[in-house]
Amino acid sequence: FMEAYADVDQAEPLLEEAAAEGVTAALVELGRIAQSAGDYDRAAGLYTQAADAGEVAACYRLGSMYNSPLLEAPHDYALAEAWFLRGAETGDPDCCYGLGRLYAYGGSGQEGYGRDGQKAVQYLQQAGDRHAAALETLGDIYQKGILGDETYVDASGSLAFVRVVEPDLVKALDCFERAYLLDSGNDYLLSRIVSIGTAFLNGEGVEPDSAMAREAFAFAVEQGSAEARDLLDGLG
Repeated sequence: FMEAYADVDQAEPLLEEAAAEGVTAALVELGRIAQSAGDYDRAAGLYTQAADAGEVAACYRLGSMYNSPLLEAPHDYALAEAWFLRGAETGDPDCCYGLGRLYAYGGSGQEGYGRDGQKAVQYLQQAGDRHAAALETLGDIYQKGILGDETYVDASGSLAFVRVVEPDLVKALDCFERAYLLDSGNDYLLSRIVSIGTAFLNGEGVEPDSAMAREAFAFAVEQGSAEARDLLDGLG
């Protein structure tokens, strides 16, 4: 709807008409207009009406609104989780992504809320090859690992956090490559692929593996990375 009108004032009455005629997607667009204007109560009502009518996109909008990093947003992380979960149960990739991020990093503005590394991986994988951002987030998790809330005393006598998800650079590389194929031209993703190749080359956080380094650099070269070309040439 909105793409057809540059002026929100022009679009809104037409959306109202469409919504009155039972076009549920119009409710989502009206909710977006209200949310952009800072009218979160109206936005929530419109999104909820759309979601109850079967518009799964409204579930994602509600989850994102309640988990928004904006200070003025109506933060309610339990509601964010519930709406993302409702959409994820239908297989919606956006809701799987939103739920995965919530479990990976906790609620925006409330550190630690809802963190669950295993569920994060589950829902990000469920979004799978349909969602570049989900694959990027999953790659980030596999590159860095996820620390849980539980602590223990390590061999040196220092307090340490239990790792819920262990780093796995092979899986991270696979995720970043698949994400790039969905979002070609994303230089940031390409830089992450090159960084993993460099980690394998130099043994940074992983056993040195020239074959894996070569694989990462070769993929990046195919996408036009001059940096990867130099690194690949250096491998001989």
